[in-house]
Amino acid sequence: MSNERLLLLHIGRHKTGTTAVQQQLQMLQKPLLRRGILVPETGLHQQQHLLFPAALLPDHPALPPGSPPDLDQLLPELQAEWQRSRAHCCLLSSEVFSELAFRRPDVAQELLQRLALSADRLQILQVVRPLDDYVLSAIKHQLRNDHLLQRSPLSWATHCRRKQDALDHFWLHSGWPHSSVPYNTKTIVPELLQRVLREADQLRTWPRMSRKLLTKVDQRPNADALPAALYAAQVIQIVQRRSQGSTPIGLAALAAQLGKRLPPLSVECLKELINVPQQDTASGDWEIVQQTKAWHALRSILAI
Repeated sequence: MSNERLLLLHIGRHKTGTTAVQQQLQMLQKPLLRRGILVPETGLHQQQHLLFPAALLPDHPALPPGSPPDLDQLLPELQAEWQRSRAHCCLLSSEVFSELAFRRPDVAQELLQRLALSADRLQILQVVRPLDDYVLSAIKHQLRNDHLLQRSPLSWATHCRRKQDALDHFWLHSGWPHSSVPYNTKTIVPELLQRVLREADQLRTWPRMSRKLLTKVDQRPNADALPAALYAAQVIQIVQRRSQGSTPIGLAALAAQLGKRLPPLSVECLKELINVPQQDTASGDWEIVQQTKAWHALRSILAI
C-alpha cells in the first residue's frame, strides 16, 4: 500500500443519488476506516461535509443556525482528525462543492487549493447523468416542493441547463484530476463505493464490504416515478395560474383534485413540455404551453 495521503472529494452533482451515497458512507464509516479510508466528522452537517464549501456561501439555506463555519478553524480540525485516524485516504462528500463552483468559481478554486495542502494528492469524484435526464429530474423535484411554486418551471429548466454547462466547464478546466461515474439509480451507490475503494487501493476488499452494503440498501419509493401526466398537469397549472396572476396549488393538492382521471402520458410528452423555451412574459409562457402535446392530452381534465 502506498504511503501517499489521498484526499477524495465527492462533489455530487445534484440529482445523482448523492443522499443515498452519503447515507451509506455514514453507516460504513468503521468498515471504511479499517480499509484506511476516513469519512471524517469534521465539517459534517446533515450527513454531508457541507460546512467546508458553505463556509464560503454564508447565505446557504442548509447551514445550521448560529455563527457561520470558519475555514481557518475547520481545516486544522480536519488535519488533526485525519492524523489521529492514521488513514491514508480521507473522503469528503457534499453537493455544496458544486454549488460553490457554480456561484463563486474563483472562490471554489481557492478552497480546493487550501484542501489540497492537507494531502499529497487531491482527486475529484463526480456522478454525471445525461443533461435531459438531469433537467427532468430537477423539474420533478421543483414540482414536488410547494415553496418553489412562484418560480416558473420553464425558467427553472433554463437555469438547470446553464448550471450544468457552467459546472462541466469548471471541473474540466479546474486543473484537478477528476473521475466521473455515470448515474444509474439502481447501481450508483455500489459503483461509487467501488470507485472510492479503487482510488484508495482497496478494491480487493469490495466483496466483503458489498455484503454489508446490500443489507442496508434504502428501499424507499423513488419520487421520480410518479406519473408523467401528474407532473405535466402541474407544469401546465403553474404556468396558467401565473399568466392570470393567481397562486398555483401544490402537487399533492392537484393530485387530490384530479383523482383517478389522469390519462397515460409518455415521458417524451413531459420532456417536450419542460423543454419549451421560457418567453418574455407569463402570458407568453401560457400561449406556448398550449401548443404542446401534453396540453392537448390533459386539457379536458384540467378544466382551464
